[in-house]
Amino acid sequence: MAQQQKVRGLIALVVSVVVLALPTFGVCIGPPRERFGMLPMDMEAMRDMATYVRDPNKSLHINTWLFSEVLVKTKGPRQGSIMSQRNEYNLQVTYKLNENISFYTWLRPFYDSVFDLKGGSITGRNGRRLRNRWGNNFDLGNDARSDPIIREAYVDVTYGNFFGRFGRQLVAWGKSDGVYLLDQVSPFNFRQPFKFEEQDYRIPQWMINLNYYFGTTGKVQFLWLPEPQFAEFPGNAPSEVCSHDWTSSATCLTNKLFIQFDQIFKNDLGIPAGYPFIRRKPSRTLEHSAIGLRFDSEYKGLTFSLAWLYKYPWFLVDFPGVDGRPCKGRGCAALGTSNIRTTERIHIIGTAVDYQFDNFLGIDNVVLRNESALYLDDLFTLPTTEVVQKNHFQTMWGLDKFAVDPQWLQRISPTWLGMGLAPWFISFQLWQDWIIDPDRWSNVYIDSGASKFSFDTFRVTNGLRNALRMYMTSYVSKDLLPDQSLHFENFLLGQTHYEDFWEHVQLKYDWNEFTNIILGYNAFFGQSDGSIGSNKSLNYVYFSIKVGI
Repeated sequence: MAQQQKVRGLIALVVSVVVLALPTFGVCIGPPRERFGMLPMDMEAMRDMATYVRDPNKSLHINTWLFSEVLVKTKGPRQGSIMSQRNEYNLQVTYKLNENISFYTWLRPFYDSVFDLKGGSITGRNGRRLRNRWGNNFDLGNDARSDPIIREAYVDVTYGNFFGRFGRQLVAWGKSDGVYLLDQVSPFNFRQPFKFEEQDYRIPQWMINLNYYFGTTGKVQFLWLPEPQFAEFPGNAPSEVCSHDWTSSATCLTNKLFIQFDQIFKNDLGIPAGYPFIRRKPSRTLEHSAIGLRFDSEYKGLTFSLAWLYKYPWFLVDFPGVDGRPCKGRGCAALGTSNIRTTERIHIIGTAVDYQFDNFLGIDNVVLRNESALYLDDLFTLPTTEVVQKNHFQTMWGLDKFAVDPQWLQRISPTWLGMGLAPWFISFQLWQDWIIDPDRWSNVYIDSGASKFSFDTFRVTNGLRNALRMYMTSYVSKDLLPDQSLHFENFLLGQTHYEDFWEHVQLKYDWNEFTNIILGYNAFFGQSDGSIGSNKSLNYVYFSIKVGI
């Protein structure tokens, strides 16, 4: 085992060195003719080679790149330790068979070396326990399904006004940033839950995606997903307990309670079977498949969508088990002799609209967005650990605007910053989730920051959400430098109930057309039992580099 760890560590080191060294030393094709920034390479030859590799013929298009990222903890215990060191190779290939049919695949093998390091962050200290589920996706079996090597593989068929996509794919619905409302088709792998690039951690699904365009009237989209797929997150396997940096407080508490209840049943109650944990995912049968329907259109500048989904929620829910069956409703916890993790299907009915106003409250050229959805028969957990079914309504209002730098700022700013050459993008959002007919209005359902359980009252005593949950967000971005090669962005999310905040700051530098470098920081503030504040000891900086064509 020790020898295997050394080999894995050596592989990680080699991969990291190669990925980080490529943009530094460059790849020379032919005699050097020019310099590009700090890179001693023949850029013209590299462009020619990249063009040939990307499009070797009229039917074939290729994108390929290497990606390496490291996260370093900046606060709390084990400050300065590595939380993740992920290395990826990405290959996207499109082959156009004819005018009507094309094939696409996206391969993304990855290896995270933190799971082979000893010491450091909580994740690193428990690497051996976590490696099979989080360390790599070289296993083509079930464990890698949430982050598979074959990320997408589908065939596109176009005929007249019809477009169909058949195979494993990613689908994004919705218009909100940082929070998810209508975007409920493809679940997420929350291996790094505050990663801002959502496309990187969506979980692909096998589906049939049919679209029909009614000229200028709009488009109808129909989705059929034959296999239920659920979100993945650290601690989802109870054996992990709290051994991953990104195990939420509520998940950690749940896993600890499984152990404690099992010991109580065995030692105090004399039940040899203990308190079993039973995972009951819906089977891969036609009756468990998900379907979605969406209509998109535009009328006099107003863009709108109508959507309906009938599916399982992203997360399985822990029910008290009574006589081998999940028990729903009040009174079940006292009768439970096991834990059954399963779920039930829900309806999501929603709409999304946006419109650009020439003048909105005295401000020119503002886009107003709204996204709203009614969730029917969703599942919530009471402080007593009993599960109840509720309807709830979510809505999000957003304002977007491009703004130019004021003249006074352009005058006082150094010319090398490139002020005035690119606009600022500014966005604000207000997101609300209203539970209809709640059991009570405040501190009523278990939230992700819950961390305490009283064996005197058999209740969770903190981290409880209100019937109304509300988030406010702001987002600002701008391209800097005269060649607009430096991109700045700042995202701030606030949660009113816990007075929680998440701040995301990032700089992305396009070193050249083949290489970009990212430096960023994520920080969390608020109450220790808040859905965001519970992560405040996990502030981190991250650095990544991407090299490819």
